[in-house]
Amino acid sequence: MRRQEPKREIPIDHQAFCKNQTRIELGGLSYLDLSVAYTDAGEGEPVILLHGIPTWSFLYREVIPLLAPHARAIAPDFLGHGYSDRRDRFDRSLMAQTAMIVRLMDALGLDKATIAGHDTGGGVALIMAIEHPERVKRLVLSNVVAYDSWPIDDMIDLGNPTWKSKPATEIAEFVRAGLPDGVHNKARLTDEFLHGIVAPYSDEEGKISLIRNASALNTNQPTRVVSSPHRLRPPFKIPISLVA
Repeated sequence: MRRQEPKREIPIDHQAFCKNQTRIELGGLSYLDLSVAYTDAGEGEPVILLHGIPTWSFLYREVIPLLAPHARAIAPDFLGHGYSDRRDRFDRSLMAQTAMIVRLMDALGLDKATIAGHDTGGGVALIMAIEHPERVKRLVLSNVVAYDSWPIDDMIDLGNPTWKSKPATEIAEFVRAGLPDGVHNKARLTDEFLHGIVAPYSDEEGKISLIRNASALNTNQPTRVVSSPHRLRPPFKIPISLVA
């Protein structure tokens, strides 16, 4: 696959950000080929930015322009999140998202990359480092899910399948109301940021997709890697940075 020319201007407006994304069909993840939306900006060593739930790669809208002059910044939407495939027909677990990242790296011709993860994206980053260490050059972790300390109560509620009967506007407002709890710098909670984060989940398809994403949260997946013979332990073979 021929790569598009990198786009250094990353829009802050969520609609323009979405239009700036590239979309790719990936096979081998389900019975269906699945569409993944991602931003690809800059040149140099690749850095893959992994978001959490209930966000999407728009979370990194101000980070990507800072990285792009120095590295190749790649920010995908997880399966079922943002504007990646939202059909109600595939797994959205951490293991499934990990498999997607590996497939995306293959499609982009990336043997190895720095993996930076936040929240569930951090859980995927940890699984990448343990189960695919040959693909991870560096690991950057920021407020990540680990072992059995998650999901939080809001995500447990959101994963209730009966919530699909709720209006999409009610689900979007539920998500919007919870975002301030996850943002340290409240000055970043602009109307555009809040509206942009909930935008993909504000219609019927997005609502159901978000509920499925929440229901896929499974503490058994990060706890299982504790028994892996390749689990992370000193001395670390992969450089690890922890970001508060």
